[in-house]
Amino acid sequence: MNLSAEQLVASPKEHQILHFGYLTKQGSVVASWRRRFFILYAHQLVYYKNIKDKQVQGTLEIGKQHCIRVSRADEECKKKYALQIEFSSRKPFFAFGDVEADIDTWLIKITEAIGNIFIVKPLHYFLNKQEKSDFEFESIKEALDKAQGGETIQIYPGLYLEDFLTITKPVQLLGITQTDMIPFEYKHEPHIQELLNNYSLNPHTQVIILSHRGNSCFVIKSNSISMKQLHIVNCSMNNHTFNSQCIEMDNGQAVLEECECINTNQGSGLLIMNTSQLQLCKVQIHHCKDCGIVCMDRSITHISQSQIHHNQLNGVYCCGESQCHLHGNELHENGMHGVAVTDKSQVFLNRNHIHHNEASGIRVSLESTTCVQENQICYNKECAVSRMESESVVQMDETNQLSMNGYE
Repeated sequence: MNLSAEQLVASPKEHQILHFGYLTKQGSVVASWRRRFFILYAHQLVYYKNIKDKQVQGTLEIGKQHCIRVSRADEECKKKYALQIEFSSRKPFFAFGDVEADIDTWLIKITEAIGNIFIVKPLHYFLNKQEKSDFEFESIKEALDKAQGGETIQIYPGLYLEDFLTITKPVQLLGITQTDMIPFEYKHEPHIQELLNNYSLNPHTQVIILSHRGNSCFVIKSNSISMKQLHIVNCSMNNHTFNSQCIEMDNGQAVLEECECINTNQGSGLLIMNTSQLQLCKVQIHHCKDCGIVCMDRSITHISQSQIHHNQLNGVYCCGESQCHLHGNELHENGMHGVAVTDKSQVFLNRNHIHHNEASGIRVSLESTTCVQENQICYNKECAVSRMESESVVQMDETNQLSMNGYE
C-alpha cells in the first residue's frame, strides 16, 4: 500500500522516521527554490511535494559512505536558517527552514543519521598513540572550535581543566560512562584533589569539567544544545573567589540530562538569561555559593526529577518576568528559600518535595504568580509559602501536603 507522507509521519516509530517537516530546497538542475515536505530515515532523506502527496520526489543517500557532513550555510545560500549537506560524489544539497530552531534541529538529526561524531579523550590517552584522527581531540574546546554545527561530541571519562567554553553552534555533548580507557593515576594540586574527594567525583568513571580560573565553565549562545552525563565544577583557586557560574545561557536553548553542577565560587550553578529556554531532567545542582538556578530576563525553564540542595541562597530564583516549571523535584537544605519568585515572574510547581530550607519553602513577591499543586512542603524554618504583598498571587489547593513548617 502506497502511503502518503502524512500517513507515514503519523506513526514515526513504526516507520523508523528520525525527523520530518517542511524545508525549502534548491533545485539540482535549475537553481530555484521550492518548498517540499521532508522525511529523514536512518540513511535516507526523502522529500514530497507536500504532506498529502504519496509520490516521493527525490531521495538523498546520507550514510557515512555517501555523505561527508552537514553544516549551516546562510552565507553560501544568501538565506537565513540554511544548511548544506556535502557528499563524496555529487554536488552539495542546500535547503533552508522557516526559523532558526527548526534548522538547528535538522542539523542535529541529519548529523545523527550520517554518524558525524567527535571524540574527546584525556591527554594521557594520546601519549603513546602515534597519530589521531581528525575526529579525535584532547580537549573539549578543540572539539567545539572544530564543530560546524550538528555534531555529537562524545567525551570520555577524565578530568578536563577547561573554562569559558563558549557554545555558538548546535551540538550535543555526551559524557561516556563505560569505557576501556587506559588506566591513569591522576595527580592534582591538593585543593583540587580535596574537592574531588569531598563530592565523590571520580575521573576514572566520570566526565569532570573543572573551571578554576574564575570564569564560568560553559557559556551557551546557541539553540539546540544537548548536554548529558557531565559533572561540571566551578571552584576557587588559592582562596580567591569570582562571580562566575557552572553554566551561563545567553539567548540560547538547551537540554541538560543526568548532569551535576557544583560551584564553590561566588556564583550560581545555572544562570539562565536573555530569553533563554532550558530543560533539565535528572540533574543535581548543589553546594553553590549563590543560588542553584537563576532564571531571569523573560527566560523559560523546565525542571524535572532533579535534586537542588545545599546552595547558599535559594534553590531556584525566578525573576525578571521569567517562567519556571518544576515537576517531581527535590529542593532541600538551601540557605534561604527552596523557590523564590519575584519581579512579575511565574512559577508552576507540581509534585515536588520542598523541605528543610532555612527560610520559606516558597517565597512570592513583586507581582509574581505561583501555582502549587500536589507538593510536599515540610520542615522549612519559616513557613511553607510566604506571599510578600497583595499584588502577588499564590494558587494552592488541597492536594498539597504541608507539615512542620516553622517547626510548629
